[in-house]
Amino acid sequence: MVTRITKKPTSKKPTKTRAAISILDKKYLGEEPQWSVGEENNREKLAWALNYYNYLYKSRDLLDEIAFYAQTNFSATKEDIRKLSSAISYFPITAASLIMCNKRGMHLSEDRLSFIKESFNATITKKVEDDSIEETDKSVKEDKTVQQEEPKKPDVSIQDRIKSKANAILGAIEGDIDDIVSGKTVTRNVYDFLITQKFPVAQINRAKEIFATELDFLVSAKNKTDESLTEGYKNIIKNKNIYQRLIDYYGKIATELEMYQTSQKAAQKAARRPKIISKDKLVSGIKYQKDSKEYKIASINPVDIIGAKELWCFDTKTRKLIKYVADKLTGPLSVKGTCIVGFSEAESSAKTLRKPIDQLSTFMKATKVALRTFLKDINAVEVKPNGRININIVLLKVL
Repeated sequence: MVTRITKKPTSKKPTKTRAAISILDKKYLGEEPQWSVGEENNREKLAWALNYYNYLYKSRDLLDEIAFYAQTNFSATKEDIRKLSSAISYFPITAASLIMCNKRGMHLSEDRLSFIKESFNATITKKVEDDSIEETDKSVKEDKTVQQEEPKKPDVSIQDRIKSKANAILGAIEGDIDDIVSGKTVTRNVYDFLITQKFPVAQINRAKEIFATELDFLVSAKNKTDESLTEGYKNIIKNKNIYQRLIDYYGKIATELEMYQTSQKAAQKAARRPKIISKDKLVSGIKYQKDSKEYKIASINPVDIIGAKELWCFDTKTRKLIKYVADKLTGPLSVKGTCIVGFSEAESSAKTLRKPIDQLSTFMKATKVALRTFLKDINAVEVKPNGRININIVLLKVL
């Protein structure tokens, strides 16, 4: 049987990892969970408790509690505690949370006890491994003459810098929320504040999610859909004025975040210059038939297709005469890969030639006016072209 903790290992409360826990955090998280007999199987309460400790603490903040538990239940030596202290960052916060729950009255099942003990052994073993590596590195360095170098600054990625800047700005808005809870008047214009501080556009969706979650907690507490939230927010819910001011302010934040995101995206889009691609590069991937001795026809330069209103082609394999007409909205004609783009599916068409040699000879001599009805006058079934150009296609004319 594992001994339950009956006294505090230290008179001090665990050190909080955050510079300051907001009033609102305390309201929706509530007081530290207390356990009664039989509640260890209450999954909802356990989830709330694990979330409580994970949110407010790190394993290092609970070192004294973990050490006392290990000494009481595992007969940990001073050397074990020294190793634990040096490698405490490897100790899972879930195991630390279970220790705190046990201290507050929760009975631990055998699997949870095993998990805590395994976590403790793994942590002090990790310290031994790290010490071994350090000793090896030290012996190697002693065999070489190493010039003293200035300590390198820790590498901070661009993403971390952006996130850090966003957190500082969001912290000021969170401060406004705390002021509302305290009954103070808040006059900040969130949109102007975001503009002035140049809030990173890439972090807007994260900011939306943060405040939407806080609002959801508040509404859930009011509607009594979650007992723990209702208990945590009870003082706010009692004060109808503060509750309504919070609801209004969260709505204001959501609206002005959306406005800021829209305006910044529009500004970025306007600032972008379209990349100019040369005509030669656009048609570099197209494969076509350069000429046909059988039908006595030859292809034009495919570069001429770019910007054209019409393109006439002939498929030497299927004997189809094809007409591509530029779409009024997506035109003029252009080339993408091996396809013609920017043509109107409704106005473009193709027909099979029964006497291709004679008909193509007439086509090549036809004027622009004659070409308007040339395809229509051919007695054949009309089909719609798909825009693909291959090695059987001869490019006849562009207009």
